[in-house]
Amino acid sequence: MVEIVESCMVVPSEATPKHKLWLSNLDIVATRGHVPTLHVYQSTTDYSTFFCVETVKAALARTLAIYYPLAGKLAVDESGRMEVHCTGEGALFVVAKSDGYTIDDVTDVVPTVEMRRMFVPSAASSEPPCIVLMVQVTFLRCGGVILGVANHHGVADGRSAFQFIKTWSAVCRGLDAPPSSPPPSFDRTILSARSPPSSVGAYEHPDYAVPNSSPAADADANADAAPFVVELFALSKAQLDSLKLRYGGGGNPSSISTFRAVATHAWRCACIARALRPGETTELHTIVTVCDRLNPPLPPHFFGNATVRVKVSAPAEELISNPSKSGAEQIRSVINQVDDEYVRSVIDRAAVTGASGHQKKGSSSSHQLRQTDLRLASWLGLPIYDADFGWGEPRCVLRAHVFGSGHGYMVRRRGKDGGVGLTMALEPENMDKFKHLFYEEVEIN
Repeated sequence: MVEIVESCMVVPSEATPKHKLWLSNLDIVATRGHVPTLHVYQSTTDYSTFFCVETVKAALARTLAIYYPLAGKLAVDESGRMEVHCTGEGALFVVAKSDGYTIDDVTDVVPTVEMRRMFVPSAASSEPPCIVLMVQVTFLRCGGVILGVANHHGVADGRSAFQFIKTWSAVCRGLDAPPSSPPPSFDRTILSARSPPSSVGAYEHPDYAVPNSSPAADADANADAAPFVVELFALSKAQLDSLKLRYGGGGNPSSISTFRAVATHAWRCACIARALRPGETTELHTIVTVCDRLNPPLPPHFFGNATVRVKVSAPAEELISNPSKSGAEQIRSVINQVDDEYVRSVIDRAAVTGASGHQKKGSSSSHQLRQTDLRLASWLGLPIYDADFGWGEPRCVLRAHVFGSGHGYMVRRRGKDGGVGLTMALEPENMDKFKHLFYEEVEIN
């Protein structure tokens, strides 16, 4: 239902530095693979000029001259460690059209494997050597456009990836760069392991355990994923304030963050929907951005991976009966412990255990969840809607897929209403009850 019209490589508009870019341990231990996102645009002008391919392509070439590692190749050095070869070879640019889809078919819907396949380019491999950046512009039957972007997570986290798209869109509007924005910084020196790295510390970091590489483990990693379904949950500002009052414990919505309130609510509802037994322990996994938690902090517009994984544990019965204490407060405590020493210990641990070396696709523990657990990511602070290429902001922005049951992510709803959206994957037999609980327990006075 999608026809490829053009496929080419877009190279930087001017000569770029040619060198090998060292990647930090935070890059190496990030989820391996290309991260697919979709930006959906509604046509507001004459179809003949809307999302002009040559204009978008020229803007990409100029932006790649700024973010030049994205025009390179992911490779490995002599020891097998991943690095970027900044060669200026370019990014894959695909133009497609679909006579079977309109923007209503892809707005406020859940991600699917089919959407990923149709609207985002796929690399022959996500393992080095491979391309870093791929984009696809798909023109829909209604005149709207889907911009599919896939950047390799080993080079950039979500914050950096959306900053690149923000710059690209600004260039497309005729700006050289966003006003008052410093150039991106690719230097990862500040994220080097200590010398010698500390092998013993106060933090165990089980989320960064080196996976078993036995044949049995490889077989498990290649097995079909357990069935799951995905739902989109929308919360208005009034509903969000209700959750904050319920889980904040202070009688004031401002006493608890949006992420903590929604995460606590989803975590508790999942425990009930899954009928976890007394005595079972449940875990909530998430990621924490560390740019301003380091000493010294990372430079403005650092481009790379600057997050660490953390988890919160609680007895299921305590989380259900006292979610403010066992959920919201525990999340706050775990996130607050992420300081310079914590981040350094993650970096050092990767160096000591060998996790900083070349890893197989899928070796990250971030995808492996027990049926008692959740993994929630926050896009709440990311500039996902700052992607106006000259024809207006995207109508919606979403991931093109989720990893499996228990995974979810939060986004700001488009506009200024203060609402949020949660995309959540769960076991088919538990989703209906989860959905009922999720909305039933949101009270609006």
